[in-house]
Amino acid sequence: RGADPRVYEHYNRGKEVTTIDFASSQSELSRLTELIGVAHVILTNLPMSTLKASGLDKETITKQYPSMIYALITPRGMDGSEANGHDLGAFWAESGTAGQFWGNVEESLKRGGSTASLPLQMGEMITGISVVSSIAVSLFHLARTGEGQVAHTSLRRVGVWSGSCLYALLSYDMRTVLPIAVQEKDGYSRTKYPVPSGNCHRTKDGQWVVLLMIDTKKYLVPVLKAFGGIGPVLKVIGLKLTSPRKDPSTGEKLSVIEAAIPIFEFCNAFLAREFGRRTFEEVKELLNKHKLPFTTVNTPAGAAAYQQAWDSGSFYWGGGGRGVEGMKWGVS
Repeated sequence: RGADPRVYEHYNRGKEVTTIDFASSQSELSRLTELIGVAHVILTNLPMSTLKASGLDKETITKQYPSMIYALITPRGMDGSEANGHDLGAFWAESGTAGQFWGNVEESLKRGGSTASLPLQMGEMITGISVVSSIAVSLFHLARTGEGQVAHTSLRRVGVWSGSCLYALLSYDMRTVLPIAVQEKDGYSRTKYPVPSGNCHRTKDGQWVVLLMIDTKKYLVPVLKAFGGIGPVLKVIGLKLTSPRKDPSTGEKLSVIEAAIPIFEFCNAFLAREFGRRTFEEVKELLNKHKLPFTTVNTPAGAAAYQQAWDSGSFYWGGGGRGVEGMKWGVS
């Protein structure tokens, strides 16, 4: 919203918006509950733990208002050990979709190659369409029966579904079938990616990891310190002080992003090198120790083997046994 208000206005056109900081006071929470009391639908993507702490969870609301349609978007589903986890990366990286752009990822190792970072808003758009569809069906059910219900979807589940068309093309060279997957994006190569704490790196044993820290003000210094101590932080400070503010060829003032490119290049190269020196388990231990959010870039096979996907209903079984060999499965 802060970067370009037109994007915010596009997604929210036709709406009447009011701001309620329900966590700040009881009176603000009362304002929200008054609105809920006269509504047919409540739509939220807040963490389930936050909703429960405020008495806004689905159990409480649907018990109080039996005709309410409670629409809930979660990162990874309502059930399972990771149900209340970080939302970034659930659609793109964990679902196996990012793994279909492997040519993109490999190409991005070279200067000028395409980025393998998170395409923000892609998952939100498709998941939004999914939840709107579920709300429409729920309203139809409400009109027929007078009964409300919970309409739930998750970023990861929709990622599995929307990526399923790509899974069918695995026997083809994606660089031929889907040329957009390897198109270069000028200025957005992995080496120059303007969010180093949200970039994608490969460990020594070949596992790609996506950092989920798009707030660089909050996370850039901690992630640099986690992998290299104070040294890389001091280097960034030095680059910030010495980097040119004007284009040497034209004399024109550089934008904030353009002026910071030397910092991006250093941070991205430093983290790529440090990831490449460590196994995935070592990287995982280090990031968890410093409470830095991340996730893995799954292949379709990795997505299918991911326990949270089964716990949250991303897949369903068709036919007999539950063995991985020769299994019949679909996406829901």
